[in-house]
Formats: sequence, C-alpha cells, structure tokens
Amino acid sequence: MGVIDTLSAGYRVIARRWWLLAIPVLLDLFLWMGPRLGVAGVVRDLSVAINPPAQLGQETAGALQQIQYILDQLARANLWILLAWGIPGIPSLIAAVAPGGLAAPITAGVIQVGTAPQALGLALALVLVGVLLSSVYVAGVGSAVLQEFEPGAPRRPFGRLVLSTWGQLLLFLLVILFVALMFSVPLMLLGGLLALVNPSVGMATLNLFSLLMLAVGVWMAVYLFFAVDSIVLNGVHILRAMWNSANVVLRNFWPALGLIILIQVISVGMSLIWKQLTFSPWGTAFAILANAFISTGLVAASFIFYLDRFKRWQTQQQAALLAWRRWQESQFPPQDQDNNNDEGEGL
Repeated sequence: MGVIDTLSAGYRVIARRWWLLAIPVLLDLFLWMGPRLGVAGVVRDLSVAINPPAQLGQETAGALQQIQYILDQLARANLWILLAWGIPGIPSLIAAVAPGGLAAPITAGVIQVGTAPQALGLALALVLVGVLLSSVYVAGVGSAVLQEFEPGAPRRPFGRLVLSTWGQLLLFLLVILFVALMFSVPLMLLGGLLALVNPSVGMATLNLFSLLMLAVGVWMAVYLFFAVDSIVLNGVHILRAMWNSANVVLRNFWPALGLIILIQVISVGMSLIWKQLTFSPWGTAFAILANAFISTGLVAASFIFYLDRFKRWQTQQQAALLAWRRWQESQFPPQDQDNNNDEGEGL
C-alpha cells in the first residue's frame, strides 16, 4: 500500500467512525470556552528574579532577553493546554494556534496559580492526565484500524489496552527525557565552562551543540515515529516498540520518510488555514471539527502504514527462517533417515 493509498484508507476509517473525533473536539471546546488556568503571577516573580544587571556582556544579556521573551509568552498561556501535550498528544487546534486562548462566545474567567510549586504540581498532573487522554484516543484509533484490516485478529479489552498504552507512553516520555539529559547536560556544562573563559567562543559552542541536538532529535523522531503505533497494535513494551518502529522505518525508509513529511506538511498547512477561520465563533467551531477530522485521519494513516509494513517484515522473516531451515536440512539430513537407509542395505 502506497503513501497516498494509506492516507485515503485512514480517512475512510475515520469517516465510518465519527466518535473517534470526540476527544479532540471536546478538549478544544473546553480550551476555547472553559476557564483558563494562568500563571502570570508566577512568571512575574521569575521575571524579577532574572532581571539582568547593567554590567553583563552583550551575549549574556541577549540570552537573558530570549528567556524573558519565553516568560512573557508563558504568562499569557493557558496551562490547560498541557492536556493536549504528550506523545503523540491530542490534535488540539486551540493549543496549536492560540496557546493563550481564543475569544469565546461565553466568558468563563481565569484561574490564577499562586506559587511556583503549585504551578509545577499542576503541570505534572495535567501532563499525566493528558497522556491518559492521549492513550484513550490512540487506543480508539488503533482498535478501529485493527477492526478494519485485521477483523479476525484477537484483541485485548479496551480498558486494558488504554491502561497498558498509558503506562508505556509514560515510559516513552521518560526514555526520551533521559536521552535528552544524557546528551544535553554534558554539552551545556562544557559550553558554560568555555563561556567563562571566552563568552564569544562559549556562545558559538552552545549554538553548535544546539544544532547537534536538533540533528539527533530529528533522527530519533524519524526512526521512532511508529513506536506508539507498535504499542497499540502489537501490545508490546516500549523498548520492543522502539525496535519495531526503527526496523519498519529502516526497511521502508523512503516511503516512511515520505509519509512522515507529508503528515507534517498537512498538519502545518492546515493549521495555517484553521487559524484564518478563528476570527469568528462559527469559524472557530468549524475549524475545531475540521482539524479533528484531518488530524485523526493522519493518525489512522500512520497506524495503517505501520500495520502493513510490519506484516511485510514479519512475512519476510518467516520466509527467510523457512529457507534457512530447508537449507540446513539439505546440508545435514536427519540421522534417523540415514540409519534406516543403512539397515535396508544390510537386509
């Protein structure tokens, strides 16, 4: 099945199962019209704490200004968007085009978080709940794909599938965090030491390290793109899912890369279109529904592509194993057959 056929099959699956859109649509409606969860007070305290003195160098002052810009954006953000964050995450229009929220037909107010520990605790809880919602979402899409393309295959109960997926996705996040820290912390420490000796050399080194980390991140994103698909469809643990994903990509590199690029291009391009529709309540409502359909179709296409290429890989492995056994039998015939032949000759 080619890339375009995979996309068409993904949208056919979603078109017959509209309930799969429930989670992204309901989440976007909540982010749009529900009360916002703000951290402006916490960000304001952090801004005062990092206020740079006048004697700092130009490079250091520029870095602090970038941090200040990030804090300003965070001050306007809605902390509820963490419900859409994760791997793979829930396709949320509001979180993508307006993290601070959009003008809604009803006003629900803003809930301000008072302290930094409260903000961190809430952020962690929202991430855990968001990964759970994402597990329900991908488990539903994966079950629909299996029902469509593997109707006779045994399937686990949906609740057990969701809980298993939730645990494995949390482990996946921890693995990615561990790898990121393992690479970034030593490099950042080295860059900081060089910055103490020569600020220009230190900043150049940090920029080089950032490019290196970006390259490693892109490489991991490509080869682990189907890890979630493997967790849901194969019911395996995260390390096996990463192995399956890497093998599927490696054995189908150009089709897999083409699908990944096409998914990203469609996602980014459609988000730009939806953003133009969010200037009116009716346009926002239509954009929320359309975004859920387009994004869920892409998720289904990813599942279908992985399932098709994984089955090909397993078939090739079985054929290679069968050929190897036949070759062994031809080179080393069973001893019982040789003994029977000797006894027949004796008689």
